[in-house]
Formats: sequence, C-alpha cells, structure tokens
Amino acid sequence: MNKEYLTVKEFSELAQVTPQYIYKQLNNKKNNHLQTSLKIENGKKYINIQALKCFKKDEVVKQSEQSLNQNNNQLNDSLIKQIEFLQSQLEQKDNQLSEKDKQIEKLHQITENQQVLLKNEQEKLLLLENKTGKGLFQRFFKRR
Repeated sequence: MNKEYLTVKEFSELAQVTPQYIYKQLNNKKNNHLQTSLKIENGKKYINIQALKCFKKDEVVKQSEQSLNQNNNQLNDSLIKQIEFLQSQLEQKDNQLSEKDKQIEKLHQITENQQVLLKNEQEKLLLLENKTGKGLFQRFFKRR
C-alpha cells in the first residue's frame, strides 16, 4: 500500500491520539472528514493522509472551544461572586438606611416634644403676666 493511506495505528500516532479515539471518530456520524477518507482493503481500515489536516483542524477547533468554555466559566464564576458581594452590600445599605430612618423619626419626636414644652412655658408666662399685670422683666427688676 502506498503512503497516501495510513493504517489507523499510524494515523493515530501522527495525530497524537489513541487508535480507539480514531475508531470512535470513524463511527461518529458527525465526523465526515475521516469517513470520506476511509478505505477498507482485506478487512483492514486505511485513512488518507490528507484527513490528518482536517483532523488537526477539528482538534484545534475543539481545543479552542474548550478553552473558550473554560474562560467563560471562569468569567461567569467571577461575575456571580461580584453580584453576590454587591447584593450583600446593598442589603447592608438598606439596613443602614432603615436605621437612619428610625433615628430621624426619634429626632422628629424629640423636636416636637421640645416645641410643645416651649409652647407650654410661653403660655404659663403669658398667664402669669396677665395675672400680675406686670411683665416678667418688671417683676424681676422691680424697684423697691
């Protein structure tokens, strides 16, 4: 047999894969490159050496796809971690805002109470002035 065709073993050695892998690819309906390059003589399978080029290209494409998938998976994992971190920060900020709202409400109540107390004091002073007929300053600084 001329060297245009190689045995499965020779082909697998040049392709740097196992012979079992080549047989698996030959049985695979998707891989037409090897099937069209297949020649059977006396029950022995031979593959055209030109199929090695296509086979190498297929392998490079598969390796590239695997590398891209791996990079995509790493990127996805990184993004998921980032999202989880940002969500936890958002929860913390929500809790902080809720606490601030409570503090503001308490301060508002305190201010309201102070205003009520001040109003009551002013009303008492007015009542006292009206009773005595003298102003507060006049009572404190009266002449003797």
